[in-house]
Amino acid sequence: MVKKSDYKKVTLTMPDDMLVYLETIGQKSHRKGGLKFAKTEVVRAFLVLLDKLDIDFTGLKDKDDLQQRIIKSMKAYLQKGSYSLLPVALRLVCQRESHR
Repeated sequence: MVKKSDYKKVTLTMPDDMLVYLETIGQKSHRKGGLKFAKTEVVRAFLVLLDKLDIDFTGLKDKDDLQQRIIKSMKAYLQKGSYSLLPVALRLVCQRESHR
C-alpha cells in the first residue's frame, strides 16, 4: 500500500471546460449528502478505473482512437455485470485512502 507521503506531484494541463467538469464531479457528491472529492481523488479514481478496464493501448493512432478503445472496454466491463464505473472507482480510491 502506497502512503500519501510517497505520492508524486504531477502537473496536468487541460482546457477550462474540462477543469470545470472535474471540479463539478467532486462537488455533486457533496451536494447530495456525500463526500466532496478533491480533483486529485477524481483523477486517481479514473486511473484506477482505466486499470480495471483492460484497455488495449498498443498501436494507438490518436486521441479519438484512445477514446474509442476506452468506450469499447467500458461496454465490455458493463456487460460482465459491473455497475456504474465512476462510483466504483471512487470507492476503490476511498478504500485505499482510508488504509493509510
